[in-house]
Parts: sequence; structure tokens; C-alpha cells
Amino acid sequence: MKIFADGLLRDKVVLITGGGTGIGRGIALGMAGYGAHLVLASRNLDNLQAVATEVASHGVRALPVRTDIRRPDQVDALLRMALDTFGHIDVLVNNAAGSFLAAARKLTLKGWNSVLDTILNGTFFCDPALQGLSGADCPHRSEGRSRSTDQNPGSGVGQVQHFGERHCPRTGLYARVYE
Repeated sequence: MKIFADGLLRDKVVLITGGGTGIGRGIALGMAGYGAHLVLASRNLDNLQAVATEVASHGVRALPVRTDIRRPDQVDALLRMALDTFGHIDVLVNNAAGSFLAAARKLTLKGWNSVLDTILNGTFFCDPALQGLSGADCPHRSEGRSRSTDQNPGSGVGQVQHFGERHCPRTGLYARVYE
């Protein structure tokens, strides 16, 4: 059952991190069903190619790109490929995540850092890059590592620090539509 008008996203380009399985795959199929072209990012290219094949039945194009969003250089390459292919990106869905099927108290520090690096830093790297900010332009991105200033602990998920018309995420996950 569709709740939105057919073609609602026709000729829009949606970038989905973690787009090869689970929720990301579901979002990709849903967006394609409304006419969006897709840029699919994940560390597993086989999964991305399977989703790209699946969405082709909707008459849209999909660009699968093997990307580790924890690495700013790979995020920059992803965005260059997306822009070279489609010319623009309208929607970013920060869906990539990491988890371990274990109680939190049993996670190693390495496991904990891996989860945070993907969920927080990966999101942090994707949004400023999409806004046209390079690492040198974003005050919170320096030498490929995230750097935070003026933190407000406990301030909530999805908070955005504004820098004129540009912004960099400070915490959490969100999906944002770019006009």
C-alpha cells in the first residue's frame, strides 16, 4: 500500500548509507518505488549490487559504492562519484550502523569504539561533505578525525551546530532533506 503520490520523488537522488541490507534496503526499495534514483553506500559491495538490481525494476538508477563511512576520504570519494553520476544529491539518509549481539557490559573497548565510529563519526563525515564542506572548511573536521568544540552534553539527538548557512552535525543520527 502506498501512502504518497506515485512519482513523488521522481528525478530526486537519495544517498543511503548502510543501503545494502535491513532497514537501508527497505528504505532504498521504498524510495525507488516513488521514483528516486539511489546512491547506495556500504562496506559490502555484493549486498549493494543486489539492492541495485532489485530497485531497477522500478525504472530508477542506482549507484552502489563500497564505502567505509568511518573514513572521510572514502566519504569524499562516494560523494564525488554520486555527483559525477547524477549531478546532485537531494536526500541523505544516515542509516549505516554497527552493533554486536552482546550485552553492553561484554563489549570490548574496540567493539564499543567501532560502533561509535560508524554511527557518530560516519554520520558526522557524511553531512558536512554533502554540504560542500571539505575537512579544512568544517571547524569540527580536522586531519580525518572528528574534533568537537562547544559541546553540550545531554543536549539530545540530531542537534545541529550552525555556521552561517552551513552546518555540521554534533551528535546523533538523522535524515535531512536538502533543498
